[in-house]
Amino acid sequence: MAHKARQALKKIQHAMSFPLHATSIQRVLVIMPRDLNLMEAAHQFINRLRETFPFWDIQMFDVDKMPKEKLNWMGIPSKEYIQELKNRQYDMIIDLNRQTDWLITYLTVMSGAPYRVHVENEDGSFFNIQVKTGTQSPYSGLIEAFTRLFVLQ
Repeated sequence: MAHKARQALKKIQHAMSFPLHATSIQRVLVIMPRDLNLMEAAHQFINRLRETFPFWDIQMFDVDKMPKEKLNWMGIPSKEYIQELKNRQYDMIIDLNRQTDWLITYLTVMSGAPYRVHVENEDGSFFNIQVKTGTQSPYSGLIEAFTRLFVLQ
């Protein structure tokens, strides 16, 4: 998966200039945390994100609920599923998992989304926006970081 993700990453434009006008983002996929203890905080973050950027089409994705028929025999998403993901043309993917997860990293890169956000990620090679959040208050500071990166006016 890492090799395929690195190959796909070469095709995605790397140069970015911030701040961007928030309306340049239309479709956002939020990958829910696999740690069930973070689920309430994740829902609170998504509600705030929807309030702050009401014109964004925000969808949630739970990798643990991915249909088995969409995976190949090694548990990797099929080519058809990756194509479905690409066809949705997400502008941004936000991974709310605090630890690196190769399946999520693979899906994020293969989606072709130009903005790939991760919280607390040590490896910046696959995600081009990283936001450090507090352990006491998961996802704190994310909305503020987004309003600096994606301005409303």
